Amino acid sequence: ITQAPGGFSDLRNMAPAVGPASPCQPMEAEISSVENGVIVDVGHLVGTSPHLGCCRLVMRRARRPLAAVFGVMICTMLVYLAWPSVHTRLSSIDNVLERISLADVDPKAVCNDGRPAAYYRKLRGDSRAWFIFLEGGGWCWDNESCAGREERHMSDASLGARMVVSEGIMAAGSPVGDFNIVYLPHCSSDAHMGDIDAEHNEVGWPFRGARILRAAIRHAAAIGGLEVGDLVVFGGVSAGGRGAMVHIDALVPSGVLPEGVRLLGYFDSPYYIEMRPFGGLDDAAHNLRVQTQTVVKLMRNEHVIGVGGACPLREAWQCAFGEHRMPLLQTPFLIVTSMYDWYQLKVAQGAECCPFPEPRDHFLRWADEFANRTRAELLRLPQVRSGQSGLLSTTCYDHALSNWANFAMETTLGVSMQDALSQTILSFSKHDGTPMPKIVDTCTHFHCGLGCSKRLTPP
Repeated sequence: ITQAPGGFSDLRNMAPAVGPASPCQPMEAEISSVENGVIVDVGHLVGTSPHLGCCRLVMRRARRPLAAVFGVMICTMLVYLAWPSVHTRLSSIDNVLERISLADVDPKAVCNDGRPAAYYRKLRGDSRAWFIFLEGGGWCWDNESCAGREERHMSDASLGARMVVSEGIMAAGSPVGDFNIVYLPHCSSDAHMGDIDAEHNEVGWPFRGARILRAAIRHAAAIGGLEVGDLVVFGGVSAGGRGAMVHIDALVPSGVLPEGVRLLGYFDSPYYIEMRPFGGLDDAAHNLRVQTQTVVKLMRNEHVIGVGGACPLREAWQCAFGEHRMPLLQTPFLIVTSMYDWYQLKVAQGAECCPFPEPRDHFLRWADEFANRTRAELLRLPQVRSGQSGLLSTTCYDHALSNWANFAMETTLGVSMQDALSQTILSFSKHDGTPMPKIVDTCTHFHCGLGCSKRLTPP
């Protein structure tokens, strides 16, 4: 639909069509073309259905609200018609990764239960691009928090011989889906930052996440022939995103990756900020600053998070804390995070919405303050301001969506995480003036984005 009556138009700068032009053929939009209007976007599934191509609509700043309502109704109908073909496509593009034990690679690369750790990989002999991704799953900081860990985050014993990926960032339809893929499960409860044996910490567990990471990447790189000039997208989700943030600048200097690789970061939900907890809760379970300090004290991992002295921050814990560490990164990256981050709000409030914690008005004011702080700090990142790195920040009450279908479906101002990653790789690889994405939701209250994937009880 282009310049149709009612004020609707396609996003500008559409990719040129192949063959005869059709107003309803599937389309792909340049992320840099998104304006600050209100965008109705049902997803970014290029080539899946002409119905979805017709549904990429932009409403100009609500000048015609009745037309906007009419357009949403049309889109809903078209998505309903298109869904069978979309569902078939999503479920038929699996990537299959094989499990590789590290038992013979590094005997000290073990999970919390002392068993050898493992990683998953899919190597393609003809690809000169790599995606290395760290699983999330939090961390623990004392006997009580460690005792409450899920078994899969303490042991690789339950992992299968293969990992079948049907959706999310490692699926075949992702911008990195046809790369060499290396996936590190999180069985060390340390956000991939620890390297201490069981005898030298109060909990009595080995915390070897950093050693597992180094062993897995070196092994996969040697087997797959990673070499100078290869593109490496290195990142993670939640605790994995924080681990990737800590390690990325050290991968080449430490010899984990060879000199001359083209390294790009991808961080999903890594961005802790310092802020007083809601309701006066100020212990390690609810105050992320105190929690991070306690983790560093338990695991004695200053040498890991400080990158051998390369992190110049005054206190070691700050080197593992997004608000303090992210501005110092030298490697270009894309950061994806919510201004109303589910995990941080859940930790701070001590209970997951919904229902909202009481007093509800007090909580919503606190959440808005948290969002405003997050927005301001993200926009102050020097790498984002200079255009060296990309940013996608939503107001959705979400956290760590990279491994789910929402990676391609949930949108911020019409832009999905998949879109943003695609544009980031394009900008980083071509150096032709293609801008890094800088997409920050413009609405200003809890879970207000039009592209949010889940529905909450309205505040």
